Amino acid sequence: MDRLRIALRDIYAYYREAEPMLSMVVRDAVAVPLDVRRANEQATASYRDLLLDGALSDRSAIGLMAGLVEAASRTTGRQGSIPSSPPSPPSSPSRSGPADSA
Repeated sequence: MDRLRIALRDIYAYYREAEPMLSMVVRDAVAVPLDVRRANEQATASYRDLLLDGALSDRSAIGLMAGLVEAASRTTGRQGSIPSSPPSPPSSPSRSGPADSA
């Protein structure tokens, strides 16, 4: 029972700490184009299968994910580390929608 209590404590702490970010992810999911969402779902399922089936070690999985983030930052023009907070919304009121409200 001690291991269960420790695991539950850690899981609850994670979700409590990550709640603001997770809320934004859920809120903004509808703003992501459908083809991008589908591609992400397929990539996530493949990645999960590799990890759960043991085809990748933790070290290899970390290397793969770091490579994916680096590649994505090159294609979006963003470089460096992932920001700790989302960028400020544009000052121009030319667009409206879920992604523009913070």
